Amino acid sequence: MGFANRAGGRAGPPAGRDFRVVLGGQAVSALGDAISITAMPLLVLVLTGSGALMGVVGALQLVPDLLLGLPAGALADRWDRRRMMQRADAGRAVLTLAIPVVHWLDGPTMAAILLLAVPINVLRLVSDAGFTSAVPSLVGRENLARASSTMEATLSVPYIVGPAAAGVLVVAIGPASVLAIDAPRSRSRRSRCRSCDAGCGPSAGTATAGAAGRASGPTSPRACASCWATPGCGP
Repeated sequence: MGFANRAGGRAGPPAGRDFRVVLGGQAVSALGDAISITAMPLLVLVLTGSGALMGVVGALQLVPDLLLGLPAGALADRWDRRRMMQRADAGRAVLTLAIPVVHWLDGPTMAAILLLAVPINVLRLVSDAGFTSAVPSLVGRENLARASSTMEATLSVPYIVGPAAAGVLVVAIGPASVLAIDAPRSRSRRSRCRSCDAGCGPSAGTATAGAAGRASGPTSPRACASCWATPGCGP
């Protein structure tokens, strides 16, 4: 059963279905993140043969989570989530793709990895914070606890499966190619919210309850909330 809109005791639009669709897309994105996070240290190991440098790069990828998790969440509550996630995903795709390009051009790949590992994961963190902050708009605050538990359980799976998948792909096509294939995945999320722009704006989410009950088109506050909660969108 989907998450229900309990206002007035009646079920609202299928927010639960919307939430599952959005969560499924985010799970696919998380799988790509897990693969990239694993493939980058493996590329270091292939280049240098040094387990120590491999560990350094792995640690650099986690620095943003340790230091910037709370600030990123606070910014997501205040900034335009759509633009925040779009720009973070686009920047992450460009930076990730730069590493295999430098490698294929016989450039200073190790220097590029050390330089870009932290910025790539800062942008990952910013994008994830934007998604998380949009969940209440999608499911309603009365269903937030249930949605959060579902989200945490679902998004833990890619980070279990991802490293194993990365190992198989690295053996099959090499770590640089794995990073190159994964890079466009982040940018592809931008297309999901184009339909929101025509009918939704910051003012749509402030409509009265009566207007919300009468609205049936793309400017419905509930419809806008679903759009804004889609990865890459925000009010």
